[in-house]
Amino acid sequence: MRLQTARLLIAWVPWISAVLIGALHYGEVSGYGALHVGLTVSEQKEAWLKTENAFYFSYYEEFVEAPSVAAAFWAAMRDRRSEAPDTINAIHRFNIYQEIICGLLFRFTA
Repeated sequence: MRLQTARLLIAWVPWISAVLIGALHYGEVSGYGALHVGLTVSEQKEAWLKTENAFYFSYYEEFVEAPSVAAAFWAAMRDRRSEAPDTINAIHRFNIYQEIICGLLFRFTA
């Protein structure tokens, strides 16, 4: 009987933890949203991007707004803005593959 209870507990702990963490994250994010009511879209964007989110969003935005895909890749592989005065390959250094994929998907579908 105890073995069955232990297995049941082990099976449900990850799910309960995930729900609790999700609820905490939702509370945190909704609290941020309440602070930005009444701001224009550009002001909201600026207010939301005050952390490392802004850093990664800038690479996404670069792939969306670049004149060509090749220019976006060139800029990401020859990045000077993050570790000035050194030129680095931001794709490998910061693991921005998901920003590249999302930026290219937006670019080709919008």
